Formats: sequence, structure tokens, C-alpha cells
Amino acid sequence: MDDATQSNLKEFFKMCYERLEAGEKMYGDRFAELDLPKEIEQELADISNYAFLQYVKVQRLKSKIDKLESEKRAA
Repeated sequence: MDDATQSNLKEFFKMCYERLEAGEKMYGDRFAELDLPKEIEQELADISNYAFLQYVKVQRLKSKIDKLESEKRAA
């Protein structure tokens, strides 16, 4: 992993930890009374949906890039 990627990874985990701490300050230990298996299943569904939406965005970007490259070649 190059230095830039390592730096990005550190920043990402720092942001994640800060958000976790902020959530704990706002909501406390919200996992104490949850049905954890059900909560985990719901979170996995949310993550999967988010990943799918990111995939859709990538496909749209690829389509736009292909269109721009095609127009550039035609010009």
C-alpha cells in the first residue's frame, strides 16, 4: 500500500471513530437493549443496498465517460 493510500485509510478510520464516539455521546450504549442478530441483519441489508447504489453510480459514470470519449473521437 502506498503512502497516499495509507494516509487515506488512516483518515477514513479516524472519521469512523469520531462518528462512533459522537453517536455514543448522543445515544449512549444503544446496543444494550437491541436484538443484536436482527440489528445486524438490518445493517447488512442497509450496507448491501448502499453498495448497490454505489455500483449504479459507477455504471452511470462509465456510461457518461464512454459517451464523452465517443464524442471526442467523432470530433
